[in-house]
Amino acid sequence: MNLENTNRNLLQIKIPEKDKQAILNLIDLKIENDMKEVINKIDTQYQYTNSQYQNQVDIQNQKFDFFNQKIESLKWTIIIVGSAIGIILSIIALK
Repeated sequence: MNLENTNRNLLQIKIPEKDKQAILNLIDLKIENDMKEVINKIDTQYQYTNSQYQNQVDIQNQKFDFFNQKIESLKWTIIIVGSAIGIILSIIALK
C-alpha cells in the first residue's frame, strides 16, 4: 500500500474532512495491526534462534565439563603417583 498515493487520492475526493480523517485512522489501524504481526513473527524467530544458540552452548559446556573431569582425574593420578614415588625414594634413601 502506497500511503503517498492514498493521501493524494483522499485530497482529490470531495468528502468531508472528518470522513477523510476517519479513513486515515482506519489505514493507521491496519498498518499498526500489520506491524504487530511482523513484530510477533520477529519475536518468535528470535526465541527460536535464541533456543538453538542456547542448545549449542549447552553442548559445548558438556564437552568442556567432560575434558575438565578428565584433566582433574589425571592431576590427582599424577599427585598420587608422585607421592608414592617420593615415599619409596625416601624409604630407599633411609636404608
